[in-house]
Amino acid sequence: MNFVLRTLVTALVLWLTSLILPNRVNIMDNGEAWGTLLAVLLIALIFNAIHSVIKPIVKTLTGCLYLLTLGLFSLVVNALMLWLTTWITGHDGWLSGTD
Repeated sequence: MNFVLRTLVTALVLWLTSLILPNRVNIMDNGEAWGTLLAVLLIALIFNAIHSVIKPIVKTLTGCLYLLTLGLFSLVVNALMLWLTTWITGHDGWLSGTD
């Protein structure tokens, strides 16, 4: 249930971000409301799957870098998780942004 709730909240935040920053975050859809909803939910599902499976592995492997930088390395790991989501979904920019 926690994974479903996180996916729905991530989808909502992703959709709101695409409304606030339309030139930076462009959700690729078919122009219909259901297409947008499906695209946002799919990207949120992939994003949360990466954060649930891959991020703990990366955090375990780079634990000493977390200690050395007093936790600032988490910014690098989060950026890598966003990049991996973009790469898996097959879009060019940040979550299909127009770069």
